[in-house]
Amino acid sequence: MTDLNSAPANVCPESLDRGLVSDLMSGLKKSFVKEDPTLLTPYVHTARSLTLWHNPLHSGIALGSILVSILIARYLAQDLPSLLLGTVFYATLLNLVYKLAGKLVQLATGTETLPDAHRSFAPHARLALTDDQARHVASVLVTSVNGTMRGVTSIVLVEDLGKTLMALAGIYVAWTLASWMATTTILLVATVLVFALPIAYDQNREVVDAQRAIVMQLVNDKLGVALEKSRSLRQDITSKLNATVTSATTTTEAAPKPKEE
Repeated sequence: MTDLNSAPANVCPESLDRGLVSDLMSGLKKSFVKEDPTLLTPYVHTARSLTLWHNPLHSGIALGSILVSILIARYLAQDLPSLLLGTVFYATLLNLVYKLAGKLVQLATGTETLPDAHRSFAPHARLALTDDQARHVASVLVTSVNGTMRGVTSIVLVEDLGKTLMALAGIYVAWTLASWMATTTILLVATVLVFALPIAYDQNREVVDAQRAIVMQLVNDKLGVALEKSRSLRQDITSKLNATVTSATTTTEAAPKPKEE
């Protein structure tokens, strides 16, 4: 163990303290989890590639996996813990039997006739996160949660009227569908739409954009008319209130004052 008192004579304790503090600060900076939107870029590109079917095999596997996972969660949710525990139990039991059989054969023959599976498989079967991987996962999680919370807050506080109206429309549609269909059905349909609509839009971009422009123009015209009517109504109400207040004030001032005795 190193003793600070045994440090060389030309090194003062203050420099040792500064060096220790510098090492601690560099370690904290290295292990600090921070928000970094660029960390989500690879995942966004992957999702875009899957939904646009750039590789049909990968997209098909992803779609099938999600659908199967939803069905498993729907019909095996209650039995899932039992299935997982049973799988772990039988896998461990088979491995134990294999190891014991290999030891017995080795003792009986003096040679190892059964291959040792642990020599090739065990190094890959040990699950562990390195410091860099853990820091990356935590940073991605923090970035995703913070971005989601900012978006929700912006919608709730109506910082962008267009986004808030679109969010309200989406929530109302989801709310209505939830009262008509089961949650599993909604998730299955939503998953299929996520993998179908982007590629349909990409292949018919010009037609869809033209129709969307017409619809948005119609919505803006209707919204402008409604805003103009509401503004005119507000002005009428304000003018009537001002006239009423003015009339009441004039009547009060014109009323005869009681004579003083």
